[in-house]
Amino acid sequence: MGKLLAVVLIITSLAVSARAQESNPSFGLGIGFTVDPETFLMGGRFDVPLAYGFSLGPFVQIGVSDDNTLVGISGNVKYTIPVPEEPKVLPSLEAGAGVLISDQHDDTETSFLIVLGGGLDYMITRNIGLGGHVYANPAPGPGEDFFVSFLFGLNVRL
Repeated sequence: MGKLLAVVLIITSLAVSARAQESNPSFGLGIGFTVDPETFLMGGRFDVPLAYGFSLGPFVQIGVSDDNTLVGISGNVKYTIPVPEEPKVLPSLEAGAGVLISDQHDDTETSFLIVLGGGLDYMITRNIGLGGHVYANPAPGPGEDFFVSFLFGLNVRL
């Protein structure tokens, strides 16, 4: 029984590895804004494909204004929803967790950060796409407790 389980696990892991190699890692850079507090937002991400449309990677959000600075760093899991009729259109959902550093009126606090969001990318070429994403960012703890971010930018497959 143990040998059968080992064989099944090996075959499964090979299938998952083969499926993950169908896609290349990608990175994205974007600009946008946050709501409550209102800031100019810059964002960056790096996604490593896992399998079956899932990817994993770091996500950074930096929001700045005259009175506020938000720096969110999280690890996100992203699911890209396949659209067979339109392979250039890539809707996605994602969730992650990390840390939020908020500086409001020279009072700096650190909180746990939850990132929940989704978006839509359009691949202009095989490796370059444009997209827009929206994120709800609850941050339980001291400091900023919730903000919404909107990012628009460029995605590049390596």
